[in-house]
Amino acid sequence: MRIPIIEPYKETAPEENMFIPALELERPPLMLTTDKAKDKYIKYLEKCVRGSYEYKEYIEFLRTVGGMSFCSAFQNLSKSLIKKLALEIHHEPFTLYDIVNIMLRRFNNKGWNVDEYAISDAILDLHFRGMVGLIPLSYTVHELVHVGKVFIPLQHVDDGYMSFYQEFKQEISECELEDVLIKKIELSKTFNFKSNTILHKKFIYVTNEEYSNIPEKFKVAA
Repeated sequence: MRIPIIEPYKETAPEENMFIPALELERPPLMLTTDKAKDKYIKYLEKCVRGSYEYKEYIEFLRTVGGMSFCSAFQNLSKSLIKKLALEIHHEPFTLYDIVNIMLRRFNNKGWNVDEYAISDAILDLHFRGMVGLIPLSYTVHELVHVGKVFIPLQHVDDGYMSFYQEFKQEISECELEDVLIKKIELSKTFNFKSNTILHKKFIYVTNEEYSNIPEKFKVAA
């Protein structure tokens, strides 16, 4: 067998040096100069939390293992009876919007870099530590709560929110939410779900003058 003669490889491509500037690891500070801009950013952070994998897994855990598989207003409505029941977890007495607002204020007070990932992680950590008040509600009741038609007595909510209050008392006061909490505590002393008259059953009977004598049975043609 003839062995081929192979010449040593020589690099003939031209060489070129490229300058890469240093990476900026820190973001410029976030400037929320108007209430509208702040509101928009809080809602964005709220969306980041709700959309995270960890939050979705946490809510699923509450529904399947944590005993939050029924509506607290209508306890006969449960996932075990109605598989497609639209059951949602409501934050009370501080909504998720309130919690994000309070955490944003904490970051500003501490001089920490306002970063959506860091804030989202901090809020998720509060949930994992049981420091937020949560209650399961059906979709309709949840909507009524948010428009102010239904009040949730705080004795029906896990008391983790009190630990949250103790740790973030300054920020809660700065966000003007302390008076709201006090008002809800006072209302809860004399209020219960039965006082929410909007949730009471109501039967409506319709009378049509043209059909005052409707037969009990209709004849079926053979």
